[in-house]
Amino acid sequence: MLCNPKIRVILITPKKEYNDAILHYNIAIKYDPSIAAYWSNRSACHVALHKYNEALHDGTVARTLRPQWSKACYRMAVARLALGRCEDAALSAWEGLQMDQDNEELKSFMRKCVKVGRKEHFSGKVDSSRTTAENGEGEC
Repeated sequence: MLCNPKIRVILITPKKEYNDAILHYNIAIKYDPSIAAYWSNRSACHVALHKYNEALHDGTVARTLRPQWSKACYRMAVARLALGRCEDAALSAWEGLQMDQDNEELKSFMRKCVKVGRKEHFSGKVDSSRTTAENGEGEC
């Protein structure tokens, strides 16, 4: 019998044991792949480990499972910004805001995406070595 994998992950993630959390989310997803929160939370773990393509994949699956969930849009925005896709990141944040207009985290993140995109556009430079999604300061 499988214990509730979500409970195990909740105990792990505050300690920042992201690799262990990912393993437990893998089990949870195998047990029930229809729960968007598992995909979303695993996306956040991937971001913490700088695995941005994996984070984007999981965020996209979460959005597919729950199309009207703003958190999934946020996960996609964070991963896209970390991958240097400012315009796509801002679009994901904007889509999330269409679902949750009072979400300050999404508002702030969208502004950050636009700011980073403008800076890169006008400077004409891209320095991919500074990509840090945790701080919302990805490069485009």
